[in-house]
Amino acid sequence: MPLQTTASIKRTIEQCLSLRPDRVAFYSYAHVPWTSKAQRLFDENDLPSAEEKLALYTTGKKIFLANGYHDIGMDHFALPQDKLYKAWLKKELHRNFMGYTTQKTNMLIGLGVSAISGTGKAFAQNDKLLHNYYQLLNKNELAVVKGYFLNDTDRVFRKYILDISCTGETTFHPQHFHLLQQYTFPKLKELASDILVEWNEQGLVITETGRNFIRNICSAFDLHHLKKEKNPAEQMYSKAI
Repeated sequence: MPLQTTASIKRTIEQCLSLRPDRVAFYSYAHVPWTSKAQRLFDENDLPSAEEKLALYTTGKKIFLANGYHDIGMDHFALPQDKLYKAWLKKELHRNFMGYTTQKTNMLIGLGVSAISGTGKAFAQNDKLLHNYYQLLNKNELAVVKGYFLNDTDRVFRKYILDISCTGETTFHPQHFHLLQQYTFPKLKELASDILVEWNEQGLVITETGRNFIRNICSAFDLHHLKKEKNPAEQMYSKAI
């Protein structure tokens, strides 16, 4: 979080662990002031640097592990008796917009302001403003204001991302292999040089060090993100580190 320090994050996590939750989601604040205007109440000088963010995460991870929690994937920790941990051991973990789950289904219905729904082939998001949301409902209309239909390429690359974030490995499919060669493989070479992944043209496995950078590894399969890298003016997303 903005203005967060090692001392304050230790205090926060210790307070959290006093409740002994079965699972914890632990991830970085997303700085997107072009979407959330309230984030302009402070400026970028209040944000921790990349090195400080990594140190904060590493500090938190050590505390969770020392208290009996297991790192089950991107941003999540769970106790051994939790269903998420058991699903992770069996490689049956699934991930949707709300995070990790043991229930693998294509249908996710989001209710409320800004909620996102998914059908497996499409996504839809409700209005982010409370006034507009209720105005649409009062007219007996859906509160959906934007959405996206996935094409065949989207679905293939989504599977790569879900495989990596849920099991730490994936196998490459011959479909759209030219896109892997053009966009993904150059990124994997960089990741491999940092010992974050082991890979060949058949598939990849993330390393123990790579488990701290799952979001970055997954970004190597985000074609929309990779294509925008060629035009920095279009980069409108938060940073993983």
